[in-house]
Amino acid sequence: INSDMVESINFSAGGFDAKYGDKRSSVLDITYKKPKKFEASVSASLLGAGLYVGYAKKNFSMTHGVRYKTNQYMLGSLETKGEYSPRFLDYQTYISWSPNKRWSLDFIGNISQNQYDFLPTNRQTNFGTMQDVKSFRVYFDGKEEDLFRTLFGTLSLSHSFTDRTKLSLLASAFATKERETYDIQGQYWLDETNTTEQLGVGTYMEHARNYLNADVQSYSLTGQHRIQRHAIQWGLELKAERIKEKLREWEMRDSAGYSLPQVPNGPELIYSLSSKNDINSNRLSIYAQDSYKFQSGAGLFTLTAGLRGSYWSWNKEFIVSPRASLALIPNFNEKFTFRVATGLYYQAPFYKEFRDTTMVDGVASVSLNKNIKSQRSIHFVIG
Repeated sequence: INSDMVESINFSAGGFDAKYGDKRSSVLDITYKKPKKFEASVSASLLGAGLYVGYAKKNFSMTHGVRYKTNQYMLGSLETKGEYSPRFLDYQTYISWSPNKRWSLDFIGNISQNQYDFLPTNRQTNFGTMQDVKSFRVYFDGKEEDLFRTLFGTLSLSHSFTDRTKLSLLASAFATKERETYDIQGQYWLDETNTTEQLGVGTYMEHARNYLNADVQSYSLTGQHRIQRHAIQWGLELKAERIKEKLREWEMRDSAGYSLPQVPNGPELIYSLSSKNDINSNRLSIYAQDSYKFQSGAGLFTLTAGLRGSYWSWNKEFIVSPRASLALIPNFNEKFTFRVATGLYYQAPFYKEFRDTTMVDGVASVSLNKNIKSQRSIHFVIG
């Protein structure tokens, strides 16, 4: 979220409507602004900088935001000394065009990159009691380079047939690339501080080449209709997911001249992991809800009821989520709103949540759980 580009934020701690999708606990509804004229802002600090520009002309508006951040000054206080270089860069844009009052075309785009480079040099940790203080020192060779890059875009085409009926067609794409690579060797000493006695010495080496690529495409059709005191909303969405992951990790540990673990056929790695997965899955969801307003002697009531259904091809699970809420603005004071809400909510897992890692004698293996089920919660909200 780029705060310079936000117009309004609504938060629901529970009991939210069916239109907000399959989430289990809460919803943050953020509306990016459409500027009325040219506007801009700039900010800078020791931890980063930001630039925002907004422009509007007749039926066209656009906003652009760029941010850069780094945490290397804060990480310099950690026990492990070395060269920390964490960098975050992102660009966001919101472009809106309405050729007339019936049609509108909107685009939101986001490119973000988190890069983490680390060149460790040494670490010293003291622990124990006042009478028995021990010192653990490590000297490092090697480095770690991690990269997390995300691209996201949504294109929305809306048409208002009348002042009471509106249809929207949305297409969005999300792509993420994760890379975690390191080769780090550590040589360590464990000493008794009070007596300078050496309790242990050894070396270890950690290696990793982990890559994850995920592509998600979604297409949805939504509608809004107003009939007298009713506000009806509905939607249909198809989402296609493609995930590719390749993991390669191992650790060698040598203590006082002996490689661990020792087996009859010779030394082995104390830890190793090798995995490769390539999966495709589809998700289909549909919802409908109605908000009905009516006046009584107590005040203005708003009754909202909706139903949501989702299907996921990975585990062949179909879930149904009914939701309802009732709000009252009392006649004695219109600054108050009383609300009760309830519903059955589900949240389907994403890739890393159904990837299981098991360890046997230091050898790790990865399996994908096709029997996993969505998390579920029941909400009762009074506000």
